[in-house]
Amino acid sequence: MEYCRPIDLEERRELIGRMALKRGEVRGGNGYQYGVSLGSRLVFSAPHQEPHTRDGVEKIGESGTADLAMMLADSTGGTALYTTGFQLGDPNWDESHVFSKEIQELSVGGAVIDLHIMRNRGVEVCLGLGVDHELSRPLWQPLLDEFLNADVRVSMNWPFGGRGRPITSKIQRLGVPALQVEMVPEVFSENTPEHVSVVSALIIASKTWRDVFSEKQGDEF
Repeated sequence: MEYCRPIDLEERRELIGRMALKRGEVRGGNGYQYGVSLGSRLVFSAPHQEPHTRDGVEKIGESGTADLAMMLADSTGGTALYTTGFQLGDPNWDESHVFSKEIQELSVGGAVIDLHIMRNRGVEVCLGLGVDHELSRPLWQPLLDEFLNADVRVSMNWPFGGRGRPITSKIQRLGVPALQVEMVPEVFSENTPEHVSVVSALIIASKTWRDVFSEKQGDEF
């Protein structure tokens, strides 16, 4: 299968501009609220959209990841899952968090793309492959190809590998493909080169994911 398709800068801007955002249903109690926009079992996750606490330490939110999750879900008919409001715990790390439980249920028979923001370390994107990179090759390979096609500087498993407690590894241990995608803040500022190149590559790759997994799962997807 050929993943890369030549696409110029203006076409990339138009592609992003066509994407509409839809808000989903809010679930969970105070301190554990999250939004769900239900679609197929291709799940786009933003567990750190809002401020949260990890092992008793407050962490800032990753604003913009929920919008990106919904954009990708809209473009593929997939599901978006994102936090809403301050979190009493870490939805990405805590096994008992309702967000973690929900994403495990929603992704059975599908796949998960977990979206995050990282500080700039010389690359624009890091792909965290988790504990089973072969299981998730149908996710990271087409995305890597699209990033290279868009001249995005990308690293693999550095500085984040998605191993251990994060959602990516939790989902992979269930036999479900998952991928952690870490992006620099510039990706979430409209009209920056990073926004145009990274987001357009994600949109293109997400449609490949939709086609691959719908073909594998059929009506169950």
